[in-house]
Amino acid sequence: MEILPLSSLDALLSWNGPGNLKNFLKGLPPLHPRSPPTSLLDQCSGKKFKTLVCHDMCNGYKDDKYCFRTSNSHAYKFCHWNAIDTFVYFSHHFVTIPPCGWVSAGHIHGVKVLGTLITEWDEGETIWDTILNDPAICELALNNLVEIAQTYRFEGWLLNIENKINPEKLKTLQIKDLLYFASELTQRMRIKNSDSEVIWYDSVTIKGELKWQNELNENNIAFFNSCNSIFLNYTWNEDHLKRSVQVAQSRLTDVYVGVDMYGRNFYKGGGFNTNKAFEVIRKYNLSAALFAQGWTYEVLGAQNFFSNENIMWNSLEPFMQYHGPSSLPLTTSFCQGFGHNMFRNGKVLNDGKWFNLMKQQIQPIWEEVFRSSSNRTSITTNEAYNGGSCLSVWVDELTKIKLLVCQISITNITEFTFAYQCRGTIKYVAFTFSHKVTSECGDDEREVIMVAEKTEEKGEGAQVDDLASTILSPNSKDEKNSWSIRTFLLPVISGCLCDFKLVPQGTWRCFLW
Repeated sequence: MEILPLSSLDALLSWNGPGNLKNFLKGLPPLHPRSPPTSLLDQCSGKKFKTLVCHDMCNGYKDDKYCFRTSNSHAYKFCHWNAIDTFVYFSHHFVTIPPCGWVSAGHIHGVKVLGTLITEWDEGETIWDTILNDPAICELALNNLVEIAQTYRFEGWLLNIENKINPEKLKTLQIKDLLYFASELTQRMRIKNSDSEVIWYDSVTIKGELKWQNELNENNIAFFNSCNSIFLNYTWNEDHLKRSVQVAQSRLTDVYVGVDMYGRNFYKGGGFNTNKAFEVIRKYNLSAALFAQGWTYEVLGAQNFFSNENIMWNSLEPFMQYHGPSSLPLTTSFCQGFGHNMFRNGKVLNDGKWFNLMKQQIQPIWEEVFRSSSNRTSITTNEAYNGGSCLSVWVDELTKIKLLVCQISITNITEFTFAYQCRGTIKYVAFTFSHKVTSECGDDEREVIMVAEKTEEKGEGAQVDDLASTILSPNSKDEKNSWSIRTFLLPVISGCLCDFKLVPQGTWRCFLW
């Protein structure tokens, strides 16, 4: 089974459901709740903004279109979900429906997933002449777009109209108006889904001209007001941003400034200079829309993708805010949705290379993982506990590695289990979480540490133990298929858990909880 786009207006108007995919789509995960935004570095502390990724790669629908596995373990995957708020699946087909793997991976991280409605050039002009001059066609198109989003379980649409709208051909009735179409789609999506988002792309003006503005102004603000947000074109300069701030007023976070990874007539040239564009965008408290983030794969190649991807996202960390889980249960082995084998409980279940984004699990904050471990943490597919991959850690000195930020209340005794596997010498293995306690004196951050293993009572691990508010020993220990399993009983905690950290010393792989 596969997810495919609709390439014509006729295909949209005649759409009558997903066929044999109906029951499968019902099983896609809903949009999970997530923690409030957290700045990990000082540059963006106290600011409010959003980050969008617009995924455009070879016109879409490659290995990712399949609902089940393929054998191409090198296919593109995205793992920096904690840093973004919205994911747009983009192609140049008329109606781009996000494949179910992207919906699943986005939703488990609390990220909205949008499709794209795009029209271009003369063909696009003809399509809109047809829609806007026939009330019945307009109504059917609107209804089907809403139903498609509901059926395929995604949150909304990017409206990308890259053709002129000829006002001489339009009749005067309100139903024919493009503003009406944008507004109705936005409102109808919100009625069906309170988390919906419809974004207007900065291309067509209120006069029907195809004229990119690169800013929010009198030529596109009517569309901005009709939708939830606007995606500005990429060829902006700092003056464009200043004027956008003045026009947006209280809606700064609804203005996504376009960032082109390919650097086409773009500020500072894109690529590994993309962070320079983010720096100036955040200077004005504006949101950012990162277009073609797969540049690190499509241009630089699959062989060094993992390294190049982390170089890119590490450079963006000062200008990002991060989210994480806000509810239980929480389960992950950090599988990215690919592998050389499929593991279950540390044992090979199925051998052979595979790729399936439906199998991607909650990811750590890779930027923090690499920075805090001095790039001595990686993904390995040689072993895994569940899925196709796990973290591989090698640190000589005791290190705290922040894996997740979160906001989770522990109101009952809670079981916490993790698994690890030694590939060398383990001196210390622990897992910690911080929790904030509010009192008359303000917020006080405390730490609970779960010590799975330590070989030196007076070693560096003891220093970590001394700093902890609460130290827990395993409630049970087990060994399974060369993996060490440790289970802790977490007591009721005042305040909310706000992060999870791994505290290793030695060479080993992990985990499941």
